[in-house]
Amino acid sequence: MQPQRHLQVLQEALLVNLAKGLTENGADVVSNNRLGRKRYLDYLAVLEQVILDGRLREDVAAREKLLGVKDRAGGGVPSNQARIL
Repeated sequence: MQPQRHLQVLQEALLVNLAKGLTENGADVVSNNRLGRKRYLDYLAVLEQVILDGRLREDVAAREKLLGVKDRAGGGVPSNQARIL
């Protein structure tokens, strides 16, 4: 049986190692290598940053709403209120 396409792509990119039929039932074994692990951890770090950025934007929007500050697209901050980032 051929490995699924996504595994082939990962193998071609040298991110995983595929070994054919090394289990009792003859299934393929997939393991990540050093480069694959590093790239995966880098990807997770990017996803974590996206989540943190989203939370920061939500916090800023909530503070602006609380202070009655217009959103950035809406024209800016009233002169008598400080912008909280």
